[in-house]
Amino acid sequence: MDGGPSSAFARTSDHSMAFANSMYAMDNLVHSFTFDLNSRISEKLSNQFLATYSKLDDQRFTNSSPFPFIDILDGTGTTSNYMSLGEELFTHNNAVHNKIWNIKDDVTYFTGNHKITAGMKFEHQMADNSYMRNGTGYYRYASVNDFLTGAAPEIVCLTYGYNGEKNPTSRVQFNTLGIYGQDEWQVNNKLKLTYGVRFDGLFFNNSDLMRNNAIYNLDYNGRHIDTGKWPSSSLTVSPRIGFTYDVLGNKTLKLRGGTGFFSGRLPLVFFTNMPTNSGMIQNIATAVTKYKNGVVTYSDPRLAQFAGGIVTDPADIINKLGAPTTITPAQGTLPSSIAGVDRNFKMPQVWKSSIAVDYVLPTSFPWTVSGEFIYTKKINDVLLTNYNINTSDVANWARLNGA
Repeated sequence: MDGGPSSAFARTSDHSMAFANSMYAMDNLVHSFTFDLNSRISEKLSNQFLATYSKLDDQRFTNSSPFPFIDILDGTGTTSNYMSLGEELFTHNNAVHNKIWNIKDDVTYFTGNHKITAGMKFEHQMADNSYMRNGTGYYRYASVNDFLTGAAPEIVCLTYGYNGEKNPTSRVQFNTLGIYGQDEWQVNNKLKLTYGVRFDGLFFNNSDLMRNNAIYNLDYNGRHIDTGKWPSSSLTVSPRIGFTYDVLGNKTLKLRGGTGFFSGRLPLVFFTNMPTNSGMIQNIATAVTKYKNGVVTYSDPRLAQFAGGIVTDPADIINKLGAPTTITPAQGTLPSSIAGVDRNFKMPQVWKSSIAVDYVLPTSFPWTVSGEFIYTKKINDVLLTNYNINTSDVANWARLNGA
């Protein structure tokens, strides 16, 4: 039940039914283009230039026309579903769009028993995330009779974009620049060493953000959440070294291993949560009825305005709920949930080491037995922190400060 007590049963179960138009499906579209140019400059020098573009669209869709979602209870005074209809709650304007540019250039030089590679990689990524639960409106009625006779609903909800925006989205844009060098050294006919270092810079674009001063002014034991800035630019250094040793000199028994730092991808879902929950892009307007032990303890007086039948126009719902249609950073607002990203955030990074043995069995067909030991230690990792938890006193850690 959106905006009120949850039902013990799903909307499609042996206790309830849902009309076909309340179903949804997913479209996952991927478009990718690649340009690869390999050049031999001389006998010792070569170059590879690689450029890629990817467009990924993941979007929910429904056969329903835009219409509020409606839950009708069974009239017993409990929160048991009876039937549901309308455009599915979480489908309207629910999509993720990614555009990724990659440009990479590697120069390789052969000298003696060394193969030296140096290069750079640039990546630009833009991610749009839109999520409007209750985007067409939500109504809940206590019984079929209430619904048929036009009684006031128990709950009315609507999520809408500020300044008349029909499809509000949260956007994160960032650039990464990597510079690296590597040497493969064939020390002798048994031993090969590979070593190198990589430098990666992460740079964000703050132009898509607005600070919500109402959020920023909240004081969590001296900590503040700034939803108007992405993390500061950062540099990640990743040295690595590895080896391969042909023990018998005939490639039947090999010892290999290595150690180094490795960086991961950016967890974009954590980042788009910040503008989505910043209170500057969209708003959730709600009027509810509250119960205790099955007895009504409070009913929002605005619900009476919805007696007489379903209001389908989002603009009329906003007007009846008296919800704001515009917002400024100075004005701000406090949404029901807040998400922020630390200004000192760094890319995830691990230190990984391994040692392994490969043995080719003397059979008439290729058959290799391997044993490997891998040790991994996290250097930088994503940490989720709940600022509502009061950590000023160890004895009070389990208590919520605010929330």
